[in-house]
Amino acid sequence: GSSDIAQYIYSRAAATGKETFNSEKVEGLKEWSLYGSPSADGERVYVPAMKQNQQDVHIIAISAAAEPKLLWSTSLGTYKNNQQMWYYQMERSVQPTLLLHDGRLYADTHAGSLVELDASSGRIDWAVNYVSETSIQHRFFMWGMPMNGSSLTVSPPMIVDGVLYVKGMKSTRLYAI
Repeated sequence: GSSDIAQYIYSRAAATGKETFNSEKVEGLKEWSLYGSPSADGERVYVPAMKQNQQDVHIIAISAAAEPKLLWSTSLGTYKNNQQMWYYQMERSVQPTLLLHDGRLYADTHAGSLVELDASSGRIDWAVNYVSETSIQHRFFMWGMPMNGSSLTVSPPMIVDGVLYVKGMKSTRLYAI
């Protein structure tokens, strides 16, 4: 096993099963480890990513055209602890989640920040920091579960009746913006 988080994104036509998108074919993507669930708008695929062996989290945009290419990358900052260290508990480590709404891309780092980006350019329009517990560097595991008893929940940001809601994975608060 490798400690890299590398993964690929594939898309297939529902009617035929024919492959319509394959991130393995994207020029310049080999240096990136995809790091969370993607979002798409028909023209682009957006995905949280980290450059291999680095701790800076980025959002990248890939064209969804026949010849996909990396369009832009925007750094959201650096995690305080190395996310790639949590190999056996990767699904419960803090991974950014995305919401695409009206040409805006909302990225929750789940480490205390929510960022709004322009989906076409990757430009950061604004960011909000919120209270979030810092991960404990040294955890003890028994049968793969953390011994500190903390309960972690995660969801992407959501908009309901014009209000943006965010609840970070390690935050005890729900924020309405």
